[in-house]
Amino acid sequence: WNLVQPGGWFHIFHVEDLKRIAPRWLYWTEQVRTRPEEYWAHLPGSTLEKDIPTGDAYIQHGQVPWIAEMYGYVFAAAEAKVAHEFPPHYIAYPNSLAR
Repeated sequence: WNLVQPGGWFHIFHVEDLKRIAPRWLYWTEQVRTRPEEYWAHLPGSTLEKDIPTGDAYIQHGQVPWIAEMYGYVFAAAEAKVAHEFPPHYIAYPNSLAR
C-alpha cells in the first residue's frame, strides 16, 4: 500500500484513468462500509488488538467512516497506479488563510 497517496477535495480526471479506477473505487468503498471489524478492534469478528484510526472526525467510535468513499478512491487509484498532482495553493483551509 505504499502507492496510496492523499486524495479528496476536487478531482480532474483523464477519462482512461477514471475507467481504470471506478470499478475498484466502488469495490473498496463497499469494503470499508461493510467491514468495520477491519479497523475497530472491539467489534465482533475483529482480529485487531487495537483500533486503526479512521481519520474521520464526524463519526463515533465503532461507526463506519463517513469518508469511506475517499478511502475507496485512494485504494483504487493505488491499485491502478494512478499518480496525483497537487499544485500549490489549490486547497486552502480557513485557519491557513492570511488574516
